This record gives sequence, structure tokens and C-alpha cells, in this order.
Amino acid sequence: MTRFILASRSEDKAREIRRILGLVRIEVVSLAEEGVVPVPEEDDIEAFDTFAANAIAKARYFAERTRSPVLA
Repeated sequence: MTRFILASRSEDKAREIRRILGLVRIEVVSLAEEGVVPVPEEDDIEAFDTFAANAIAKARYFAERTRSPVLA
């Protein structure tokens, strides 16, 4: 099973994504479940004008921090 970290601190969002991907062989874990401790620099990640650009920035940031595949 492929495992992805969700680049969100929202547990509600994690539940929603798990429900959506429930029929696919993908495990989605939240940042909290992965033990990724919040740091102040996270507040500056979503600095772009579009949803897509912010999602890419978050995925890259947390992939670098965790050295794991990330969904954003």
C-alpha cells in the first residue's frame, strides 16, 4: 500500500480525504499522526495567489521535511 502524508493540520480534512480515497490502496496520514511538529515558518508557506500554487508549495515543503510522498 502506498502511503502519503496529507499537508494539512486539519483532522477534518484528513477524514474527508480518507473517505474519498477509501476504495484506492492508498494510506493517508495527517501531519499530527506522522509526528510532524508545527513550526512558525509554516505560516508563510501559503503565500501565493492561487490554490494550486499554495498546494504545490505545501507539498514541496512537507515532502522535504518528512522525506515522504505528500498530498496537498
